[in-house]
Amino acid sequence: MASVQVACRVLDLSESGYYEWRNRPPSARTLRHAWLTDLIRKIHADSRGTYGARRVHAELTLGHSIAIGHGAVEFLMKHAGIKGLPATSACAPNRRHPSRPPRPVRVAAPTRNSSAPPSRRYCGTTRRCTSLNSRKRQR
Repeated sequence: MASVQVACRVLDLSESGYYEWRNRPPSARTLRHAWLTDLIRKIHADSRGTYGARRVHAELTLGHSIAIGHGAVEFLMKHAGIKGLPATSACAPNRRHPSRPPRPVRVAAPTRNSSAPPSRRYCGTTRRCTSLNSRKRQR
């Protein structure tokens, strides 16, 4: 009991306030966080440990119709020690090795879409290393 008295004296708190706080039932926020953490663990386990905070948030909001912010999902996952798998290189095509030069991007000429009205023109891009026009110029 002496340690409680010393701690309350150092922190400038009353002992009765400490014992009242200790015996108080958990708050509504604490209960909601515990319920959400259990649900997050279930969603994470159902995804075989692959879902991160973004996908878990989407599953909670879209799949379970629970109003929760993205930051709250991150917070609960971090405090529960839950992590998703990192993104693969296929998800991030712009990350390239620093020693390789970037690929040139060729913009295609405007073409007509046969199913669209003649007043509309469409333009697209391709990711080819060299284009036919650049080969002709090199000759």
